[in-house]
Amino acid sequence: NVYTELSLKASGMSAGMSRSEVISLLGPPSWAVIKGDTGKFTLKDPNIHLELYWKNGECSPVIVRFDSGLKVSHWEDGSDYCGKDAHLFDPPDEYSCSKPDRTKQCQ
Repeated sequence: NVYTELSLKASGMSAGMSRSEVISLLGPPSWAVIKGDTGKFTLKDPNIHLELYWKNGECSPVIVRFDSGLKVSHWEDGSDYCGKDAHLFDPPDEYSCSKPDRTKQCQ
């Protein structure tokens, strides 16, 4: 595994952290997957209510999953895959935190 600076920060997370605590630790997320999204980026686990993704350089994104109370359920530190195709794991632009329907979840 390759650990980027962001992946190393993610190793400091713990279950039960709030969204604001995670954003304070990792910085602003790049994408949000919310209830009702369809396709490849769908919340498949009914206990997960939000997934936030952070762009992670040449590695797959850091992903944090939040439960119904918006507390951290589990996460991936992005260290599993690094290389020229790592961007294939990034959500498309429609999930960007800059989109009006995503901004609130990303703060």
